Amino acid sequence: MIKHDRVLVRFGEIALKKQKTREKLIKLLKKNIVATLNRANLKIDSITSDRSRIYISTSTPEKVAKAVQKVMGVVSASPVHTTRSELQKIVDELVRYTEGLLDKNMSFAIRVRRTGKHTFHSRDVAVLGGDKILEKYRDMNIKVDLENPDITFYVEIRQERSFIFHEIFRGPGGLPLGSQGKAVVLLSGGIDSPVATYMTMKRGVIPIFVWFDIFADEAIKKQLKDKITRIVEKLSEYASGWKLKVYFIPHTADLEKISTTLTKRYTCLFCKRLMLRKAKEIAHRENASAIITGDIIGEQASQTLHNLLVLDESICGIPIIRPLSGLNKDEVMELSRQIGTYDLSITFDPSCPFRPFRPSTKAHIDNIIEEEKELDITTLVDQSISQAEVMEISNTKITI
Repeated sequence: MIKHDRVLVRFGEIALKKQKTREKLIKLLKKNIVATLNRANLKIDSITSDRSRIYISTSTPEKVAKAVQKVMGVVSASPVHTTRSELQKIVDELVRYTEGLLDKNMSFAIRVRRTGKHTFHSRDVAVLGGDKILEKYRDMNIKVDLENPDITFYVEIRQERSFIFHEIFRGPGGLPLGSQGKAVVLLSGGIDSPVATYMTMKRGVIPIFVWFDIFADEAIKKQLKDKITRIVEKLSEYASGWKLKVYFIPHTADLEKISTTLTKRYTCLFCKRLMLRKAKEIAHRENASAIITGDIIGEQASQTLHNLLVLDESICGIPIIRPLSGLNKDEVMELSRQIGTYDLSITFDPSCPFRPFRPSTKAHIDNIIEEEKELDITTLVDQSISQAEVMEISNTKITI
């Protein structure tokens, strides 16, 4: 088989932007790709781009293609062999490319995509290439199967250069990280919030994590902080070139006060409303534009549509974004497995010691506001943030 000489990187919606925005996003995407490859200790010779593709010249195209799968904005990547965009040259190189990939009784298909002006059509490449391959392997019972082939050979013809490949490594798609500013994420350590973070990162948002400590036991506290750190380190694999900040916020004393002085069945709502106020203050200090939560509509008592409105009322001037709101738990769990946070999330997951026996699913907002007058909310917010431990997670090495 012919050796690959570069990687073809595809991006989707970026190509649809107006020129000035598109150029800015492509530049940022290339920067994030280079940071990811540096983190993986992979060398490249050059990285160039056009309106809808990025081209990476490297001596290790297979490893590079797999590494860029973790770059937000990358739709897919393929190790490719490059040739000139001349019909006979493409066909000859395509036939040579199949060597070592086709065996007896196998089936194949050829898919051709062409951009630019040429003296031939995509179908010409597929038909002539298929005929030449069948002729080359006529004694091996090789056949064409366009519906369910054993292997598919791709040819992408772009202006004066053409690229031949057979593997496509899927990326997350979306927008380059850093293109949409920052948001504060309420990271619980469960399954949902890391997935919500990932989905927000796909839209170009840099997360600033906030974890609220609700346990008095120091051993439990330490284990959970270690768990949160590992989850953020896993998510940082999708954020090469960016430092991820984590706020560890003391919340136990405040929750004890809420639990002992206010209506029990509203405890979760009082707690979450106070968390959101603390998150808003951190967002203000960090110049972040939104708050992200892992809420799923109807999954818990505090996540009924009615109670979400009660939560939102606690803050104004900053949006609360819930990327998982319309998913079910099975869908979230599957995404968690795909991004690599599931096994971390399910380890050591103690229940909240303040959870009421029968939490309210439809709280009366007037009652909530009236009872909160018992709390000095401004002082509680300021004290918690002043006592917070702040950590920056450096990008750990990626192993390919």
